[in-house]
Order: sequence, then C-alpha cells, then structure tokens
Amino acid sequence: SLVACAAGLFEQAGVIRGVTERAQVIADVMDFVQARLKVSLEEAGFRHDIADAVLAADRGRPACVFERAYAVAQVVDEAWFAVLATAGARVRNIALNAQTDAFSPSLFDDGAERALFDAAKAMEAEVRTSIQARMSGFVDRHACVSALERMSAIGPVIDRYFDEVMVMVDDDVVRSNRLAMLKWLSGILSMVVDLSKIVFAGE
Repeated sequence: SLVACAAGLFEQAGVIRGVTERAQVIADVMDFVQARLKVSLEEAGFRHDIADAVLAADRGRPACVFERAYAVAQVVDEAWFAVLATAGARVRNIALNAQTDAFSPSLFDDGAERALFDAAKAMEAEVRTSIQARMSGFVDRHACVSALERMSAIGPVIDRYFDEVMVMVDDDVVRSNRLAMLKWLSGILSMVVDLSKIVFAGE
C-alpha cells in the first residue's frame, strides 16, 4: 500500500527505526485514515452501522469504501440481505473460537459439512472474480451488489449445516477443523462488508 511504501522510505531515511516501529506507524496512520473515512461516510448520509461495517471489511482505497457503502445501502432493506446478514453473523460468532487457519476437507463428514464447503468454494471463486475484475480501477457498487446477491444463495446451506453438524464436539481435531473452515467462510462473507455490524429494525 501507499502507506507501507511511505513508511519504508522513512525507515530508509532513519526517521523510523526497525520493523516494529514501522508496523506501529502504519497502524497509526491507517487508524487515522479509517477515522476520517467514517466521518466522511456519515457526513455523506450513510448510517453509522453501514459505515462501521464497510470499514471493518476493507481498509483499502477511499473510493472502494464509498462504493461498498452505496452497495450495502442499496440492499440493506431487502429480505434476502437480512437472511444473509443473520447467517454471516452466526458463522462469524462461532468462528471467533478458531485457533488456526488450517483445515483439511478430508476430515469433513459427507452431507451438510461437505455441502457447505463445496458451496463456499464455488461462491468464493465467483465473488472474487466479480470484485477483483475491477481492482485495476476501483470496486464499483454494482460489483458489490452482485457479490452480495451471490453470497445470499449460501444462506440455506449454512442453516442446514448448523442444523445437522455439531461444531464444538469433544474431538479436538474435528472441532479445530470445523472452526477453521468456518473462519475461512467468515472471511469470504466479509469480502464486501462485515455482516455482523449491520443493525436491523428491532435489534
């Protein structure tokens, strides 16, 4: 990123000393940029929760952040988006227990667990293609809306998974594998917006 490149130049000039200090400077600058972006989003009329949700999902270019916000604002009142957000928050909440990123599909049970993995893999490929196709310029709102609509198809598969699969089993290996897979899925579902931060009426 531009911030990382600038920090590297300052380190070469002796203004910043060492990897630890460079990392702290980058984090401080990004926190400042994020705070300013949140103010800008709210001044542009976006809801507080939408601003928080898009910033939690992406610390990238400001134009991309605004396009994500426009996309979420466009679909936030759709019934399918509420279903997607509920499923995404459910996955994220249990995935917070994951201790590793590594998982092995060979350990999955046939049925709901395998079905979720296969559906997530297909979804990831399509969503990444939709979003990254525009990375030479910026991610526009139409790509983000398309990505969210594609993600919504996995909602029933997630529901089936939690109905049929016990994640927190006694077997340490199986439990760790399931949590890591859900962490991976949570990352895919957060490619456009952190669904867990969206607030719906009545919550």
